[in-house]
Amino acid sequence: MTKRLSIEKTFDLRNATIVYGADKIARYTDKPGSVSDLAHVKAVLAIYRELGAGEKVLVLADVTHLKKADAESRAFGAGPEFAAAVQAMGAVVGSPVSAMIGNFFLRVSKPLYPVRLFTTAEAAERWLKTLQPQ
Repeated sequence: MTKRLSIEKTFDLRNATIVYGADKIARYTDKPGSVSDLAHVKAVLAIYRELGAGEKVLVLADVTHLKKADAESRAFGAGPEFAAAVQAMGAVVGSPVSAMIGNFFLRVSKPLYPVRLFTTAEAAERWLKTLQPQ
């Protein structure tokens, strides 16, 4: 099994950036006005698999700038392939639209990994750090 990355690494996608640092939390941030489709979610999954190197990653997802996520991307993002790569996700929601998308995602998609919604990245990070091995 390959070791997880321990230095900061940044991935710049069409709709988001992902920063992975020494604390082993993948910080996903949607770009303003982004739209999530299946191709985007599959690209994100490939990055999480690379970062985890066979282990699940913790994800702090700032979706405050997400404009829309289609049904196919929501279903895939909640399903078994994503759950095999993600240990837990703390999602930061800021606007009524992102809160609505987040709550809809949780109710309808029923992710196969723990997801909690937060109003600040700091609160999401604190929760995720409680899930890290000591």
